[in-house]
Order: sequence, then structure tokens, then C-alpha cells
Amino acid sequence: IACICIILEIKARPISLIIGGVLLLLVVLFQIPGQHMPKEPALWINPMKELVLSGGAFLAAGSLVRESKISQLENFLEKFIPAGKYFFGVTMLVFGYTHFLYRDFVVTLIPNWIPGNVFWTYFGGVALMAGGLGIIVNIKRRLAANLLGIAIFTWFIILHIPRAMADPHSGNGNEITSVFEALSFSGIAFLIGRKKVKS
Repeated sequence: IACICIILEIKARPISLIIGGVLLLLVVLFQIPGQHMPKEPALWINPMKELVLSGGAFLAAGSLVRESKISQLENFLEKFIPAGKYFFGVTMLVFGYTHFLYRDFVVTLIPNWIPGNVFWTYFGGVALMAGGLGIIVNIKRRLAANLLGIAIFTWFIILHIPRAMADPHSGNGNEITSVFEALSFSGIAFLIGRKKVKS
């Protein structure tokens, strides 16, 4: 319902802010582990994905026209808009690192018809880390974000869609979920690259 409202621009800004806030709250309350902080980076992947989606919602709100009169909740939540790009950048940095850490697994994700699986694994890792770092430290942020958007959208087409079509049921539909994650991540990257985001 929230997505339909955003697409149709029905209270899109407040709804984006609320979605960003709800997702961030879910990360803080349910995704971030408690006292036993895992050292295994793989255990942080799902919390970071949700963090990116929260940041994307805040960034979407920041790209929409602000009404002159807003509620106290909106006023509070809009303070998180600048954090959206950092949620995304830090996550891309970590995801890039995991390409090296879990190389043997990532290699299996590359379609067999593409030669040089190990090269593309490392290339993808470097691309994610470089793009994430560019966004975080504001070095060619728009270029870094747009290149990341192109890269992730390319993976969405040549990697995620074919994998979901070939095996839609494994991992409780994880491959299908990955399709939509890749699509949303590329959209968030393009949103960061579209214009200067509030700092």
C-alpha cells in the first residue's frame, strides 16, 4: 500500500518517512544482535539489507517536495534523510568486502556462460567497495552512485533474474527476494546519483 501511494504521489513524502522509520526501528529492535555480537560478517548481511531499504525510503522522502506544515513525527523522521546515503554506502563497502571473504561462494553465483568467475567476483567486490567509499567520503559521490546503480542493475538482469527463474523455491524463495533487493538497491543508488542529497 505504501509503495502504491509513493508511486501515485499520494502523501508520498510522509509515507516514505514513516516506512524509513519503521524499517530502521526493525533493524534496531530485531536485526541487530544483542549481547552476542557476531564476528561473522555473513550474519550482518540481512540487517544491512534492511538498513539500506530504510535509507532508501528516507532518500525517497528527501527527493520529494516538503509541505509547509508537517507533523511532529515527520519533522523528527526527516532528520534521518541525510543518513540514507551513509546506510547505503557503508553496506556496499561491507558487501564488497564479503566478495573477498566468501570468494568461493560468490564464484558460484556467476553464470557459467560468463568466463573468468574469479575475476568477476573480485571486480564486483572492488566496484562495491569503491562505490560505497565514494558515497561515504563524498569523492565523486554522484558518479560513484550512478556507476553502482548501473552495476547492480546489470547484476539484477544477468544474475538475479535468471537464478530466480531457474530455482524460485529454494531458501524459502530467497532467489526471488534477491531480485527485488537488487532492483531496489540499484534504484537507491540512482537516487543518490540523481542530485545532491541533503548533507
